[in-house]
This record gives sequence, C-alpha cells and structure tokens, in this order.
Amino acid sequence: MPTFLVPNLELGCTTRDKGIPAKVRRIFWVILEATRSSNAMVLPWIILGLVLIAAELFLPELVAGSVGLAALVAGSLAYLGLPIWVQFCGWIGMSVLFVIFTRRLVPQSSAQLEESREARSVTAIPAGGRGRVSYLGSTWNARCSIPGLEIKAGQDLYVVERQGNTLIVIPAKMLKS
Repeated sequence: MPTFLVPNLELGCTTRDKGIPAKVRRIFWVILEATRSSNAMVLPWIILGLVLIAAELFLPELVAGSVGLAALVAGSLAYLGLPIWVQFCGWIGMSVLFVIFTRRLVPQSSAQLEESREARSVTAIPAGGRGRVSYLGSTWNARCSIPGLEIKAGQDLYVVERQGNTLIVIPAKMLKS
C-alpha cells in the first residue's frame, strides 16, 4: 500500500507523505473518501453511459447507445446505495432489454428503400471492407457484395440489399455491361 494513501486524521493528510504536494494529497484523500461511500460508483456509471451514448453517433448499430442507457440506470442503482453486484446485474439485464427493444425500432424493410436503388460512393470501399455511400439524401455504411472488388469514391452504385444499417452494393457499370 502506498504510504500517501494512509490517512492521518489529526493532520488532514497522510502519514509519511514527504515530497508529495498538498494538492496531490488532497486529490488522493477525496478519492479515498469517495470509495468508502456507498455511492462511489455513481460517477463511473454515468461516465461510461455518456461515453457509450456518444459512441453511438459513430457506430452503425443501435447497441452502444442501449448499453450506455443501461449504464445510466446502473448509476441510478448506485445512487440508491445498492451493492455493486446488483448494479452490475441491473446493467447487464437492462442492456439486454434495451438492445432487444431498439432492434424492433429499426425497420427491416421500407417502401422508400425499395423505390430507389441508385447510390454513389462517398468514400472508397476496400475489397472486403466497409465504406460510406450517399443514398436517399443521407450517408450510409456500405460494403460490396462481391468480396474481392474495390469501389472508388464517387462511383455510381446499385443497392442490392440492406442488412441493418449497412447497404450491400455493386457498381452500376456491372449491371449495364
């Protein structure tokens, strides 16, 4: 155990803490006191939840946001002073429920998606990889249906199918030839 984490209540600092600045001692003291309280996990759960919800903006599926929302629920359980195992079980349970619920929010088919099949690549789509395409006025994740084919940026494409939030495309010139 580091010597600067041993509290000395008479001095308001730690024992044998020579050379450690007062601000650093104070930070360690606050952390030590926070971990003793029953609400010590509130802030970590909130931070985890907000980070995951923010990550949802950059990820194609509705998973990170659901898990982040469940982390906020676990933070509320921590605020109520429930034990860490209850918080963890609540987080896992709510994550599963939120993921199942949000899967139902994503339509599996759409009349509007069926009307238009033309798209244009915004970024290059490497062979076997993913890229971005412009489709119906917004950008989508996309991958080529032909595994070894690379698609260049700005190329006209044809949408073959949709898997979740990812469009499966082929170059339009392949259909014309």
